[in-house]
Amino acid sequence: MHTSKQDSVDLLTWLVRHNGNTTRLDVACDDFDYHLLDLAEISRKAQEDEVCTDAQVIDEWHALRGVGHTIYFGSRSSERLLRIYDKAAEQVKKAGGNAAMPDEFWVRVELELKGDRAKVAGQMIVDHRETWQILGAGWIRDFVDFKEPELEDINKARWETSRWWLDFLDNAAKCKIPIKREEQTIERIVAWVDKQVAPSLFVLSATVGHDQVFERVGAASARLSARQVQLINEWNTENEVTDVQ
Repeated sequence: MHTSKQDSVDLLTWLVRHNGNTTRLDVACDDFDYHLLDLAEISRKAQEDEVCTDAQVIDEWHALRGVGHTIYFGSRSSERLLRIYDKAAEQVKKAGGNAAMPDEFWVRVELELKGDRAKVAGQMIVDHRETWQILGAGWIRDFVDFKEPELEDINKARWETSRWWLDFLDNAAKCKIPIKREEQTIERIVAWVDKQVAPSLFVLSATVGHDQVFERVGAASARLSARQVQLINEWNTENEVTDVQ
């Protein structure tokens, strides 16, 4: 497994120690010596649900002309996005090569971290400068872990991790990036709506009308989480309003 250069860690260390804000952090691992990563097999496992992942979206891209293949776990808007792709083909394209297959084998696994995860991960790398590669491999396995099916056990979490995935990650154990989430409050919800949702609500109100907006808001009551119901009831209690059941 090959990882990014040490000078990147030096730059990150400088940024963290000077109170820089890490908004995005990428951790990349490359396979160009051992041919452990087979994109076709990775695609098959993703399609047949032989992988444990927190990703809500799994997508795949193939070049329509020339070469190129990428598999995505996660979405662009999430704090974690893992891409596994043909790096050799990408290099051919950047060099202006034709549609011929690249001579060398080079597959990259790249974990993109954003928001709080990027900030915490950056601090963890700085705190573990000599062993951060182990952390990085553990973060990858924690997010995406390919499994070997066991017919007698329906719980994927108990299946054995694929040997080729363990070999690629140097047998790294899963490692979480500890994120302390702020407690949801009515005030934070109001701030979030003002910043993120209000413009869209105005567009709907100005087009389909207020009644349509209120109808959709009312329909959302069936999808409330336990915490959201609790927030409503706590607010109602403080304001002497009948609780939501």
